[in-house]
Amino acid sequence: VTFPHAYITTPLCCPSRSSIFTGMYAHTHGVQDNDMELNQTTMMERLHENGYTTGLVGKYLNSWNGEPRPEFDYWVSYQYGETRYNNPRLNVNGEWIRYEGEYVTYALGRYAMDFIAKSAPKRKPFILLWTVNAPHDPTTPAAEDKYLPLELPPRLPSFNEADISDKPAWMADQDKNPLLTESEIQEIDTFRRNQILTLYSLDRTLEQVINQLSETGELDNTVIIFLSDNGRHWGEHRQVAKNTFYEESTHVPFAIRYPPLVSQPYTENGVIANIDIAPTLYELAGIPIPAEVDGLSLVGLLNHTGDWREGVLLEGWPPRG
Repeated sequence: VTFPHAYITTPLCCPSRSSIFTGMYAHTHGVQDNDMELNQTTMMERLHENGYTTGLVGKYLNSWNGEPRPEFDYWVSYQYGETRYNNPRLNVNGEWIRYEGEYVTYALGRYAMDFIAKSAPKRKPFILLWTVNAPHDPTTPAAEDKYLPLELPPRLPSFNEADISDKPAWMADQDKNPLLTESEIQEIDTFRRNQILTLYSLDRTLEQVINQLSETGELDNTVIIFLSDNGRHWGEHRQVAKNTFYEESTHVPFAIRYPPLVSQPYTENGVIANIDIAPTLYELAGIPIPAEVDGLSLVGLLNHTGDWREGVLLEGWPPRG
């Protein structure tokens, strides 16, 4: 199922991921920026307590030091949510290893497949957070993709708009949010080109991970959820960051594959958000949805039973991050 109206309720890495892990809005879980720690019980803790083998391969939270957490049986991560693409330093189940000569997307893909290979034969359910950093800064494409021909997507009408008087006060200040210069526009184009090129290696690796699930016989018995934790501006409204309440920051790709629930591919036009992931997994796992969860289980929406919301709350604490 593809969701064309999927949103991130707080378009900044750490608050958004905290919402994914808890099903809560940021004003409920308390993480308002990238430096704040999450002190709420997460879906991974509850799934682990209920017999799931749990794994994380990639980013956890920006405020976390990269060391393994007790609710995870399998752990491969990096410090504070950011890593170089080449020669990454990863914490593998408690041991810090520098991977000289390796590209991080391929390394994380290999560990994702290792987790699946080890978990599938067990007589218990498993869940993996495979949270690659592409296309995050510093946007270094794999060597084989660096010079691929690429036609950049067309600019939106809001790109470097001349009149921003209708914007909120913190954006409408011409001194703090001036028109983009030609050199800044060139930097944006270089950045967005490299962002897209980093996704070629991710596409290849994602195919390998999917194939690993198929080879273990678990593909059609596994819920696969695909999304980004936020969007980012490419010069729209003169912005080059993400902590705003515009489509470029909050609107993300979102898809689910799970044949027992969805037998045929289709497009679902309901408005959904990152806060809906945790309650969905709780319901599918047979775990009561905690009262403090703000999101809704997608099971009813996908079963076409009952009413669905018309919108979600977008919140944040500007100035932009």
